Amino acid sequence: MAEFTGGDDYQAAFDAKAYLEYFKFGEDTLGEEYLNFSLKHYCKTFTSGVVKGDTLIDIGSGPTIHQFLSACESFKEIIASDYTDRNHRELEKWLKNEPGAFDWTPVVEYVCELEGNRGKEAEKEAKLRQAIKQVLKCDVHKSNPMDPIVLPPADCLVSSLCLEAACKDLNTYRLALKNISSLLKPGGPLVLSGVLGCSFYMVGPKRFSCLVLREEFLREALSETGFIIQEFEVLLRNDNMDDSSDFSGKFFILARKECILHSKPDGAKGNTLIRISDGPSIFELLSACESFKEIILTTYTEQNCQELQKWLKKEPGAFNWTPVVKYVCELEGDRKKWAEKEEKLRRMVKQVLECDVTKFDPLAFASVPPADCLLLCHCLEATCDDLSTYPAALKNISSLLKPGDYLVMVTSIKCSQYIVGQHTFSCLSLEKEFLEEAVKEAGYDILQFEVTPICCPASLVKQEGISYLVAAKGKHKED
Repeated sequence: MAEFTGGDDYQAAFDAKAYLEYFKFGEDTLGEEYLNFSLKHYCKTFTSGVVKGDTLIDIGSGPTIHQFLSACESFKEIIASDYTDRNHRELEKWLKNEPGAFDWTPVVEYVCELEGNRGKEAEKEAKLRQAIKQVLKCDVHKSNPMDPIVLPPADCLVSSLCLEAACKDLNTYRLALKNISSLLKPGGPLVLSGVLGCSFYMVGPKRFSCLVLREEFLREALSETGFIIQEFEVLLRNDNMDDSSDFSGKFFILARKECILHSKPDGAKGNTLIRISDGPSIFELLSACESFKEIILTTYTEQNCQELQKWLKKEPGAFNWTPVVKYVCELEGDRKKWAEKEEKLRRMVKQVLECDVTKFDPLAFASVPPADCLLLCHCLEATCDDLSTYPAALKNISSLLKPGDYLVMVTSIKCSQYIVGQHTFSCLSLEKEFLEEAVKEAGYDILQFEVTPICCPASLVKQEGISYLVAAKGKHKED
C-alpha cells in the first residue's frame, strides 16, 4: 500500500505544471482517456436543461478548467477551489490570460464540438473566464471546507478526482463527503467523478497516494450522506495505458441532495407530526405532509396562531405561500402539483395550539396523541434565555414524542439577534458542539447532523449558519 500523501505533501511537492501534462488533448496521455469520458458526461449533464442555476461550487479544482466548460452555459457564477497555492496560481494565470498559462484550446474545441458549437471556442473561453468569480482555499476535512469564508448554499456542487486523493481511508472519505454536502442546497445536484481501484498516481517524479474506491462503497456513502443517485456510469480502463497510475476504471455520478423530511422510505413517517415553532410559517411542512396523516401546529403567540388560521381557511390577507410551494414541488419532481400540495397540507393540519416550551407540559394539557415525529424550526434559540434553559426546554417537548421516533430540528447557529419590522429580538447563540450535547442529554441518538454556513445581511440577522439535525428518541431514556 502506498504511503499516504496528505495536505502538507501536496503543498510542498504537487507540481501543477507537471500535472497538466496529463491534459494535453490529442497526445495519447493518461488524462486523455479520463477527459473523453468526463467531458461527454459533463456535456450531457449541463446541456440537458435539468442541472442549472445561479451558483456552482467546484471542490478541488486543481489547476484545471475542463470541468467548467459545459457548466458555464448553465450557471451564472462559478466558484473554483483548491488546497494548494500552486494550483491557485495556475488557475489565475489562465483566468488572466497570462503568458505561460496552460493551453486548453484543444479541449475547448472538443467540448464545443460535443455541444454542436464548433468554431465558438473563443466565445466559450471568454464566457468561462467571466463566470469564474472566485478561486478559494478549500479543505474538505473541515466542517466548512471554505473556512473562514462563509458561502451561501450552492445550486450545484462539482468535484472531480479530489476526495480519493485527499482522504486516507473510507471513514475519512465519508466525513469529507458530508462536509462538502453542507455547501449544497437541499434538492441540489452533486456531480462527482473520479477513478476506481486506484492506489497511486504520478505527478512528474513524485508519487501521490490515492484511496481505492469501489462502486458499492460510493453508492453506500452517498446514500448515508443524504443523496439520491440519479446516474452512475462506470467505464473500465483501456489495456494500453501507461503505468503512471494503477486505476482500473472511471466513474461519473449525478446525485441529488435530499430535501428535509422527504427522505428514505424507512425514515420519518407515521400518523402524527407535531410542529413546535415560534412563527406563522408553513414551508417546513410542505414535504412532511407527504409522510404523515395528521399535523399539529404549535406557536407561542396569538398573532401567529391567527396568521396560520388565515392561511388554513384561505381568508383574505393570508400570506401567499404559493411560490414556495411551487419550489418544493419542483424539488420533489412535479412542479405542476402545487395546488394539490396546498390542499393536502390544509387537510393534514388538524389543530393549531399555543405552546410554551419552558413549561413541563408545553401544550398546557391540550389533548394530543403522542407524536411519531417532532419538528422544530428556529424555535428554542428564540425562546430560551440562556444555555441552561435550552436543555430543559428540549426535555419538555420530548415528552410529546413516542420513544424510538424522530426529532427533526432546524436551528440557527451563532445567532445573537434578528429583526422583524422595526423590532430587534434577541436569540440564544448556539455552537454546534453545545447543540449536539444537549440533544444527547435529552435522550436522543443523533442520526444526521450537518451545519450549512450562510451569509445574511447584518442589518436583518446576525448568524453564521443553519443546522439540520435528525435524531431518534431513545426507547429507554425517558426521564
